[in-house]
Amino acid sequence: MDSSKIKALLKAIDSGSLTKASESLGYTQSGLTHMMNSIEKEIGFKILKRGREGVKLTDEGERLLPLLRQFVKLDNKIQEEINLIKKQINENLRIGAYASISKHWLPIIIGKFQKHYPKINFDIRLGGMDELAEMLRNEEIDFCFMSDQLKNEFDFIPLKEDKYMAVLYPQHPYAGMSSFPLEKLNGETFIMPSYGKDNDIRAVLDKNGINPLIRTASVDDPAVISMVAHGLGISILSELVLKGNTENLVILPLNPCASRILGIALNSLKKTTPMVKRFIELAKTIPC
Repeated sequence: MDSSKIKALLKAIDSGSLTKASESLGYTQSGLTHMMNSIEKEIGFKILKRGREGVKLTDEGERLLPLLRQFVKLDNKIQEEINLIKKQINENLRIGAYASISKHWLPIIIGKFQKHYPKINFDIRLGGMDELAEMLRNEEIDFCFMSDQLKNEFDFIPLKEDKYMAVLYPQHPYAGMSSFPLEKLNGETFIMPSYGKDNDIRAVLDKNGINPLIRTASVDDPAVISMVAHGLGISILSELVLKGNTENLVILPLNPCASRILGIALNSLKKTTPMVKRFIELAKTIPC
């Protein structure tokens, strides 16, 4: 059964007029009438009553109507999936992410995604908040994993709260405390990631009015961790950054607690591709 004929039939039923339906669909009235006749010939009985008041369903047509609507919905879904499969053969997903997210989250999410869509290729770009935001603005990436600080500029889908921890070397005077008071950072030598990668940490310091003696370390978190381990200062890093990197360090919860919300940022969730939407939906289901 030709789905285009069924769609035309439903248009005629919904409008109550072959004339209105033909005008809406761009057919001649005689062409649409011929289409209706061919449907009735194919199924073997009348489904339309035609008269001066327009068209109505016969009793048999009323019985078929719910199934015909389901048929059209299913046909639309099949066509969408066909188009998606054709597109994914050469499609790349361009993803930006913090280094910590690319290490701990992306392998799990991409692994799950590739089981459903094995032909999709991935282009992963790493960066801090400023770099990732610029990539989004320039449409160099489809979406990125970052914190929610720029949620007023981009569409943002929250995924997980990531708590901040104090990072000390074992000989530090406060290493034996059960938690680290944030005010104790005032005047402390503080190892800070390089500009552009420090936005989330600076937000914690600014919110609490903390002014440590900041020392810029390097462009990545591992260098910060190494410098703290060698007693060059202390720092604040998130649980995700510290995951698997706590050797020769003392990790204490902050008092008061501080955290960031990690998630997916993109220019427009509504306008993005179906494949990006499917990736995001899968990411939301995986406990990172």
